[in-house]
Amino acid sequence: MFTGWVGWIWFAAWLLILGGIFQVINGLVAITRGEDYYGPDTQVAVDLGYTTWGWIHMILGVFMIVGGISLAKGHMYGRIIAVLAATASAIGSVASLGGPNGGWAFLVIVMDLFVIWAVMVHGQETRGDYGL
Repeated sequence: MFTGWVGWIWFAAWLLILGGIFQVINGLVAITRGEDYYGPDTQVAVDLGYTTWGWIHMILGVFMIVGGISLAKGHMYGRIIAVLAATASAIGSVASLGGPNGGWAFLVIVMDLFVIWAVMVHGQETRGDYGL
């Protein structure tokens, strides 16, 4: 039976895909422009260097995109990937709270928490004929 929660799961899948695209863009900027864009002294919680953070963001972004597509299709592994990707994204964003994009990091954390909630509570409703 189709419920209104299926739309929320698709919305969560889209947020995950969109968040993954943003992560990939953020990673590309960190790799290509690094200090020119973010500045030399960022005061982040974990300082690994811009290139390392860029690759972490790019890998996480691809992981989130795959999870979002799988979630929209109603696969169980899509639900698992979605929760793991959103959790990793939230943890990664906590490390950026003290940096120049602290507000953005906070918004990403809120978005990730919404994705985790929607998938864990209502993710099973996309199984069957209601997945993409």
